[in-house]
Amino acid sequence: MRYFSSAAAEALSILAENRGRAVRYGARRAAAALAPVLREQRAKGGIQLPELAAAWREIVGPELATLCAPEKLTGEKGARTLHLAAAGPAALVLQHQSARLLERINLFAGTGSIAKIAFAQKSLRQIAGNAPKPALANPAINAAERARLSALLATVDNPVLREALDRLGQAVLSAPGGQARG
Repeated sequence: MRYFSSAAAEALSILAENRGRAVRYGARRAAAALAPVLREQRAKGGIQLPELAAAWREIVGPELATLCAPEKLTGEKGARTLHLAAAGPAALVLQHQSARLLERINLFAGTGSIAKIAFAQKSLRQIAGNAPKPALANPAINAAERARLSALLATVDNPVLREALDRLGQAVLSAPGGQARG
């Protein structure tokens, strides 16, 4: 006779009671649940606006990305129109470059994804999300602090490290209340 622990015996009795019943599975995986939705979106015309907006700076380059941003996509596959918000007079310049822009966008999105580009003039504030953040300007430190910082950095052999430490020292010394500790 076989010896079963109470847990094993209990498991066998549960299995015996539930034979023939439908098995319930847990929640579907996110990828399996989203696959039909994504397939339908791709069939509509390839790339979607969020994907395009996320890669906009790489597609058109940093100069043009500060002047325009994708606003919406309309139409169906093969005849989609990309609506761009462009900064004032730059819209005219961008319109003259629209063939090149369209080529770059379709290179990213897939051949024939976008058929034409429409421009809408907007203020730079409305497109500001694409603008690079301006570099913070540090006020100059006085000559005595500069000489002291140079003396401290003279012992650093690596020029890249020395330059980085110099910038850091200038930022610390020029900050309100910034002072070197001896």
